[in-house]
Amino acid sequence: MVPLFRTRTQAELLAAVYLRRERHWTLASLSRELNTSPSTLHAEVKRLEEAELITATEVGRSRILEPNLKHPVSKPLIEILSYMYGPQAIIAEEFADIPRAFWDHATQAKRT
Repeated sequence: MVPLFRTRTQAELLAAVYLRRERHWTLASLSRELNTSPSTLHAEVKRLEEAELITATEVGRSRILEPNLKHPVSKPLIEILSYMYGPQAIIAEEFADIPRAFWDHATQAKRT
């Protein structure tokens, strides 16, 4: 990982909130998703709220965390997060252990 973010947890938190906006993220749901303690996440969420990169809306006893898409760095941040944590990165990581010879054979078989 390129050292653009303070911690890996911060990068993964931002990736979840910015790249999967259809989810209603709470501290508890992020904690489960990222396999990180709520106390660790709470500190990161607080920093990101102070930087105005995410916003929190009170809903009952929970706080729904959302990206601040009006922040001037939100668009470049989404591009960076997509590159690091988006589908292409995940697919590349999952298939990284498949030997190159397999892909060469599959490509050659496809041509014939």
